[in-house]
Amino acid sequence: MDIIRPVEARDLTALRRWHNNKTLRNNTHGFRFPVNSEMEKAWFDSITKNAAPKKAVFAVQSDDGVIIGLAQLDNIDLVHRNGKLGIFIGDQKTRGKGHGKRALLELIRFGFDDLNLSKIYLYVNASNKHAKQLYLDCEFITEGTLKKHYFLDGSWEDLLIMSTFRNIRQS
Repeated sequence: MDIIRPVEARDLTALRRWHNNKTLRNNTHGFRFPVNSEMEKAWFDSITKNAAPKKAVFAVQSDDGVIIGLAQLDNIDLVHRNGKLGIFIGDQKTRGKGHGKRALLELIRFGFDDLNLSKIYLYVNASNKHAKQLYLDCEFITEGTLKKHYFLDGSWEDLLIMSTFRNIRQS
């Protein structure tokens, strides 16, 4: 079974819970305000009706098909052939079991093979050691640092810009 699939309406309850989780929101640079059912539905409508060709959003699912997270390519630029990656495992009890890495690799494969992207980039909090290591393990490199770029729990956080390239993965 694929670990990523299109987001469906049945996923909205879990997604709203995760979108309202402060820790997840801080690590994913998510929407900073509380999300209600109507807002979640409007977000879902926007990604299912108007997203292509700028955004591809997937549910990350467990082996039994239950949503455990979200993965997306955003800001897809088909001229310059790049896109911004975002991913999280929202279900805390499924973290650390390889689901994030499998989903990340599947999303990268989708970006390079299906969308013909040349570069996939992301932003990650400099303090997020687990995420940084995952990206390094999946052949991302650090391209730069945005100093004091993200306000988090009363202080400024540096963001790392990390990227992977099609030619790196083919060698």
